[in-house]
Amino acid sequence: MPIYEYQCQQCKKHTEALQKTDDPPLDTCEHCGG
Repeated sequence: MPIYEYQCQQCKKHTEALQKTDDPPLDTCEHCGG
């Protein structure tokens, strides 16, 4: 499974997620909820 990196548009923090290629992208920031 690939590791995806996301950056929140509100707080600008980075999050890495180990996801299957057919999983939907993360849409909620684990830091601020944005």
